[in-house]
Amino acid sequence: MTVLWLLVVPSALLFVSSLNVSRSLRAGQPPIGIATLTVSAAYILAVSLPAHQLKSHQRSSKLSSLGVGSNIVDIRLARYEFLAALALICLFLGENIVAIARTKLQKPLASTTRTGHQISDRATYAALLLVGLPYLAVAAQTSRATAFGARASTHGQGFLVVLGLCVPLAASIGVLHHHWRSRALCATSLIAVVLYALLSGTRSPLVLPALSFMYVQITDGTRTRSLGRRAVAGLVVLYFSLDIFVGLTSYRGQIASGQKVSFDQAFVEPLSDPTKNLVSSGGLDTFDGLVLAVNADRSAVGAKGSDPLKGILNLVPYQIWPNKPTFLSPVVTHYYTDFGGNAGIFLSGPGYAYLVWGGTVGIIAMWLLLGVSIGKIWHSGSSSIVKIVALYGVLRFFVAGDAFDLSYTLNILLALVLGRGLVWMAERLRLHIRGEGSAAPPGLRPSVPGDSLQTPYP
Repeated sequence: MTVLWLLVVPSALLFVSSLNVSRSLRAGQPPIGIATLTVSAAYILAVSLPAHQLKSHQRSSKLSSLGVGSNIVDIRLARYEFLAALALICLFLGENIVAIARTKLQKPLASTTRTGHQISDRATYAALLLVGLPYLAVAAQTSRATAFGARASTHGQGFLVVLGLCVPLAASIGVLHHHWRSRALCATSLIAVVLYALLSGTRSPLVLPALSFMYVQITDGTRTRSLGRRAVAGLVVLYFSLDIFVGLTSYRGQIASGQKVSFDQAFVEPLSDPTKNLVSSGGLDTFDGLVLAVNADRSAVGAKGSDPLKGILNLVPYQIWPNKPTFLSPVVTHYYTDFGGNAGIFLSGPGYAYLVWGGTVGIIAMWLLLGVSIGKIWHSGSSSIVKIVALYGVLRFFVAGDAFDLSYTLNILLALVLGRGLVWMAERLRLHIRGEGSAAPPGLRPSVPGDSLQTPYP
């Protein structure tokens, strides 16, 4: 079984999922297999490509302390790719189990309307941008060299993180609604996201508006039968997204080390081939982390089946619980390698499942559960932005692989609750002044009819 042969699995699932998504949208149903579609593309970039680069000696492994270098034999490479492909297959099965079960039971979609007050997505968009401005202001006043150099070692700033997440979250909501056909709002989102990226140096939240863009292109393309043209647009966006992914890492490194910032070196030079340095410069060490996780000793690194609960426990403020459990990725990384700093390399979602839930069976169980969970969310009456956030969580977990990914996804949902809560309070105050009574509290459900993407089409 060769590495190139294993590329057939994600390619086939990418193709089948594309057909399923298009077919279900045309039938007026939620997109069946959208998570498999997204993660299959990530598999090619984060697993297949790095494995090929190792086999062809285009790069060396980060795991020299494990004795795993660029001379790794083909059969071992194939084993790690097979484990990642197994996770992908289980995700596909889980999503389709939900779709088949709903079809057999003839269960309709959950109602997308609620009695009482509804929270407008447009108002939420404005509130999130307004809330994100203090974060950008604080970030602008902080030394970026100090902030970037202290990444993963700073504690007690969870609230600031939530405030910062409001910016890409607002942009994601705007993209879902085509920014309400307003060029001014579109420009506002673009400027806010660029400022967020440059001031925070954080990359992964930028995936939120990218996923919203992908979803809009798929739904619009299905409705107008222009999927081919929109697929080309999606590939162009992916190309520049990879450049930004690599460029932001270089940009952060320049500032943290006190070098003069060179935007040409960070963002222009990688344009010739953004995939070339995804691992070495971009830090996309998903495949290397998979190798590390599969070879790690569970007892030595303290891996337990309950480890995913850390994602929820981490929401407790550091000021209340200063000795919160450490996430597994840095523990495993520092136990086996001389990786500097307090962070760790990506263990990958399949690698994490293998390590904490006991081998291949653990991968099957965890990724089936994820497939069923994301399938149920996309078939529920939750708002489209909640579904996008859930999709982001699955994608992030596949690439990174730690309980921290759950915690980070929950922080994004907290940012959404914050934005909608502010809108609710403002509306309640307005109604109180006018003497029209009070409003019901907000949640994560849809907004006013027609204001949130509850149907397959925006």
